[in-house]
Amino acid sequence: MTFALAVKDWSSSPLEFNAPLLSRMGVPTTHTAGALASIYNENRHHVRSNGDTDQETNVTSIFERQSLAAKLYAAKQSAKQYASVFGSRISQEWRKNLFWQLDELLSEEEWDEDNAILDLESWKSFLTGMFVIRPAKRPGIGITENGNVVASWGNVSEHLDMEFRPGNEARWVLSAIVDAQFERSAESGSVLRLLERLAPYSPERWFGC
Repeated sequence: MTFALAVKDWSSSPLEFNAPLLSRMGVPTTHTAGALASIYNENRHHVRSNGDTDQETNVTSIFERQSLAAKLYAAKQSAKQYASVFGSRISQEWRKNLFWQLDELLSEEEWDEDNAILDLESWKSFLTGMFVIRPAKRPGIGITENGNVVASWGNVSEHLDMEFRPGNEARWVLSAIVDAQFERSAESGSVLRLLERLAPYSPERWFGC
């Protein structure tokens, strides 16, 4: 599935995505991945086994036994749970929009049994990327056929499409006018260095930051 097919336009979202990503208690930009992991590990929810031992739910094995509707519901809940443990660090406006987008994107009429639903590790990379970029402009988002989150900014002539992969990795394709010349580029790398890698293309044209 191409980026263009994966990404959806959210022009009818309940809030404009121009609110700050982080609240006043937000995660600092330095060491973002480590800060996110630390917050998550401190606040994550556990389920109790019969042996009264804490363990995280094995979503993958549960998916294998569920109907499509149950799989989609479980995927939404897992993604929302991961985002929610950051509590007041994510602004209410961003969280409301992301959850609304998830509900729409993972609605049953959008899927069939042959599709991967949502890779939670890709979702984690996406959230890390958002903390690194802190975009003022909301992206269109989608899910590729292998379950990775895709975000898109811009227009037909100047666009940035980014696929977030597990392990804080990303792949992106872009088109931009630089020094009066039209340029295209396709690259991949760590989400922690996104702004550094995109700097030659003046990424504020897409992110508004």
